[in-house]
Parts: sequence; structure tokens; C-alpha cells
Amino acid sequence: MRVGDAFLFNLAVSSDEHIYLVAHVAGNPATTIVLFNFTSHYPGKCDESCIVKPHEYKRLSRDSVIAYRWGRIVEGPAIQGLVKTEIGKKLDPVPTAVIAKIIAGALKSQFTPLKIKKLLQH
Repeated sequence: MRVGDAFLFNLAVSSDEHIYLVAHVAGNPATTIVLFNFTSHYPGKCDESCIVKPHEYKRLSRDSVIAYRWGRIVEGPAIQGLVKTEIGKKLDPVPTAVIAKIIAGALKSQFTPLKIKKLLQH
């Protein structure tokens, strides 16, 4: 897995239709990854630490935000499980500039779990 990889979860595992992205990878091969997902932007009703416009990532159909509260750390053997069973459709990678914006938002957001913030700061 690489930073910027984007995908939908396998619908057999989840009815979640959000676009997920890899925001951080530690180790080579990967031993720890951080996942976030895009969700619709509702002005004034969601965490607006990082708003991504459709022109910034062509897979988005509307203004979106990152659901930092639901950030996920996947470690060790669970990474292979994720790749083999959970990842459904792979999508175009998220551009590097958008990943930088997402990480900056994660460090700013009050909703990003502390453990994820610590990983992103290294």
C-alpha cells in the first residue's frame, strides 16, 4: 500500500460507499497505515478542517470533508487482511497536494484521534 491509494470497501464486507484513502505508511514493507475517508460537506454541520473540492480529486462528485473522527490505523498482518478481503474497487490515487492538505487538516482537527496525530507528526 502507498500513500494516496484510494478505494471503496468490498460491499460484501460493508455497505459503506465512502471513498477511503491511505494517508500514511510506516515501514517498508508497510507495518502501519493510516486510513481516512471522504464524506459529504455540510457547511457548519461537520468538521471543516479539510474541505476537498471535486476539481482537487476527480472521483469526488461534490465538496467533501475528511471524517477524521473515523480515522483508522491498520497494523501488521491486518494490512494483508485488509488488502485481501476488505478492499473492493481500487480508484485513482489521491494527488500528493491533496494528501498534504489532508494531513495538515488531521493535525489541526480536534476530532483526529491522538494516536493518529502522533503517527502523522513523524
